Amino acid sequence: MLPVGQDRDDDPSQPERGRWWSLTLSAPFVALCIAGVLLLSLDAARHIEALATANSDSSQWSLAQLEVEFGSHQRALVTGAPPDLEAVRLTFDIFYSRFETISKGRLYADITTSEAAADFGAVTSFLAGSVPLIDGDDDTLRAALPAMAARAEAIRPALRSISLNGVRIFSAQADGQRFSVLRALIRITALTAALVLALAIGVAALWRLMQVARQEARRRARANHRLRAIVSTALDGIVVTDGEGLILEFNAAAQRIFHCKREDVLGRMAERLLFPDSVANHSPDADQAAQMGRRRVTAIRADGEHFPAELSVTLSEEGGNVLRVYYLRDITRQVADERELVAARDQAVAGERAKARFLAVMSHEMRTPLNGLIGTLELLNDTPLSPEQQNFLRIVRRSGDVLLTHVNDVLDISRLETGRFTFAEDPYDPVAVMRDVAETLRPTAVAGGIGLTADSTAAEGLHVLGDAPRVRQILVNLAGNAIKFTPAGEVGLHVRHDPDAGKLILSVSDTGIGIPPDQVERIFEDFVTLDASYMRAAEGTGLGLGIARRLVEGMGGHVAVDSAPGRGTTFTVTLPVRPAIRPRPPPEAEPVAPLPGRKVLLVEDNAINRLVATSMLVKLGQEVTEAFDGAEGLERAEQRRYDLILMDISMPRLDGVETTRRIRAGSGPNRSTPIVALTAHALPEDIARFREAGMQHSLTKPITRRALAMALADVATVTTPPDPVADAPPVIDRETLDAAASSLGPEVFRTLRGRFFDEMETGLTRLEERLKSGGAREEYAGDIHKLAGSAAVFGATALHAALKAQETRAKRAEEDRLLPGHTALLPIWAQTRQALSAI
Repeated sequence: MLPVGQDRDDDPSQPERGRWWSLTLSAPFVALCIAGVLLLSLDAARHIEALATANSDSSQWSLAQLEVEFGSHQRALVTGAPPDLEAVRLTFDIFYSRFETISKGRLYADITTSEAAADFGAVTSFLAGSVPLIDGDDDTLRAALPAMAARAEAIRPALRSISLNGVRIFSAQADGQRFSVLRALIRITALTAALVLALAIGVAALWRLMQVARQEARRRARANHRLRAIVSTALDGIVVTDGEGLILEFNAAAQRIFHCKREDVLGRMAERLLFPDSVANHSPDADQAAQMGRRRVTAIRADGEHFPAELSVTLSEEGGNVLRVYYLRDITRQVADERELVAARDQAVAGERAKARFLAVMSHEMRTPLNGLIGTLELLNDTPLSPEQQNFLRIVRRSGDVLLTHVNDVLDISRLETGRFTFAEDPYDPVAVMRDVAETLRPTAVAGGIGLTADSTAAEGLHVLGDAPRVRQILVNLAGNAIKFTPAGEVGLHVRHDPDAGKLILSVSDTGIGIPPDQVERIFEDFVTLDASYMRAAEGTGLGLGIARRLVEGMGGHVAVDSAPGRGTTFTVTLPVRPAIRPRPPPEAEPVAPLPGRKVLLVEDNAINRLVATSMLVKLGQEVTEAFDGAEGLERAEQRRYDLILMDISMPRLDGVETTRRIRAGSGPNRSTPIVALTAHALPEDIARFREAGMQHSLTKPITRRALAMALADVATVTTPPDPVADAPPVIDRETLDAAASSLGPEVFRTLRGRFFDEMETGLTRLEERLKSGGAREEYAGDIHKLAGSAAVFGATALHAALKAQETRAKRAEEDRLLPGHTALLPIWAQTRQALSAI
């Protein structure tokens, strides 16, 4: 594939053609090389043979000459009347030198160590005996000549043997050399043949490579053509530079983006021309960073206009030549859109914050008068009233409850949207919940001439785990909506259980006006009603259905709607549930039992609320001291000790949170006194803020006498230490356990008991992990609450009491007492498990 900007003269197929011609011209040269190898081999063979022959002939001549020179010496010993002593000495020296050459030369080593070794010894002995005589005086030599001649005659056979052995050995060596030369020639021939074969294979391989290279060159040419088309038509600007940053290629999109022509920028520095303030110099680190992905830079057009661009860089290096390819996109429109989105997001966030502030303010502003209204009505109900007055009181109380429901709906929406809404997992009877809803709404239905029925035949005796109050709220919202939009007719509530799928199915049907198909989804939107006029017959905030669907989805279920104008509507709620043991029936509401007299400091700036709360506390037998704001409450808290402080939040001069902080930080008598918040701020972040300031509990307005009684009772359990012997609850409440076993049957009871064992073991382990990891106290308290509910179902009284005490510690921020309390749970659980296993 041709690089961007490559000319036709740089076609990669041209080097391939050069290699083809080089290969064609090199063939004769290869043939000449092969012929030269053969000729050299033959010539070397001839020289080797000649050399081997020459060496053999010289060695054999030396052996033959040894015998000739010995004969000359032997004749000199016996020739002449007076013997020629000089001739004897001369022939002896010649023979002696020849023999020394043969016996010590490397060429004759094989002879001296062969069968003729003994012969060499005899000659050596002869020479050793003759040397002193030859080197002596003439008289001695002349006298020894006969003896020397005799000894010389004796060694002649030894010399003959040495000569014959030499000839035989040299002949064998000559034959060996000839065979060695022959083997060498054979090897040379084989090597030459292998060379020829290798050259042939190489030529074939080169031919194949040449064919492949030609095909590849054609493919690369086609790919280069396509690449040129792609680059020229690409929507992104493409700029190619060399290692120095000089522009080599500039496509059409780049010309449109930078408002300049290709020929005007080729050969110029890209960084200085196109984006001088955004692209770093070409250091290795900069190159590596450039390939990290797309990044935003500020580029500059030919007319000097700066604009935002998205840039990515690709590096290519071959043979030391570096190419940089810049891919650039003008994102002026995108940046403008993003700024609009950010502005819209900021406005939405500001709107959400304003909404949260509005909810907090409205919660306080609405709950404060509601507290006085409902509290006064509760006090008024305890006074002698005529039947007519009681009827009026019921009407006013019902209106107050409706208004309180609307306030709670708005706050539920806020908690559900922020994900701060939690669901309980306690045993409950869905049939009882449905019947309770029907009884609650029946007066409203009867007043409108509507029949209200509750069908529970498909779920009698069923008990499941879940959040009964939220299920009740869902049914109330759906059934209340059905009653509103049914001018006349019937509203029916139905409940059934699908044990195979583990689903609880609740449905609410009516014969009302129905819903158009295009409006089905809108009815679940907040503050939406199909008739938004002020004269509508069905009143409400338009939050009920939205809250119902959020609650259902929060519990893992879903809501289905089947409706059509004129034929009514059916809402079907499907919730995942698990079966539960039938719990002990809750005790009926009883009048609040008298409580021990306590000293209570009531800090409240609203005179009506102060009057209502004081009246309720006095009727509960408490001694009340009033303070009209936080500053006065702080002053009174420093004067004497109280058993309980009820602290309003929103007050002039000094609010309840700051007052609590100062009480806790001071050294007065109420530094550790329980403080309970009286608040209309029901949002979770507000409750957390109260706890952080040092408040143990919060009572949400409007406050009832029962809520005050429970707060006082809770204080009594904290301030009055129980007798560990007299008040210790039994491990198992047999009455509760027997009732559960008889209602479930033996098989189901054993199954659920095993599940209870598993859940308790897992739950206690999870609690220990939360303590070690420093988990949130709210999550710890929630887990404790679930375990306590299961313990109560099985009549595990002692375990239930211990779990509730630990839950109380967690809710009161007593972190230092959580670990000891958790440790105390383990032996109680062991006793409980042993007792249940024995049944």
